[in-house]
Amino acid sequence: MTHYGTSREKSVAQRAGVIGYDNRGRCHRWDPVRATLYVTIDGEVVHTEQLSRPAVRHWIEYVRDEKCGWIDEWWQCEDLGESKQRHRAAKAQAADIRYNLAVESAPQEASA
Repeated sequence: MTHYGTSREKSVAQRAGVIGYDNRGRCHRWDPVRATLYVTIDGEVVHTEQLSRPAVRHWIEYVRDEKCGWIDEWWQCEDLGESKQRHRAAKAQAADIRYNLAVESAPQEASA
């Protein structure tokens, strides 16, 4: 697993195309020029994988079957309008998931 700290590397990940959001609220992006998949949380890269185009399908199956599953992924969706709608809906759901996870992990205030 690789973590990125520089603004240039973060910028590269942000330009990569979004292929979906997993059930933990993380965004999965793939850059065909660098053959690299980036997993991000709120724009911060938390994981990278060197993946050729054919290997992306294996990544999608791996996340679905062995990790946490998908809110939605649209790797093979050919309709740009549908992809955008699915992206917006999944992004909103991912934000809700991340918010709920943050609330659950926050220390509870003592009741007085």
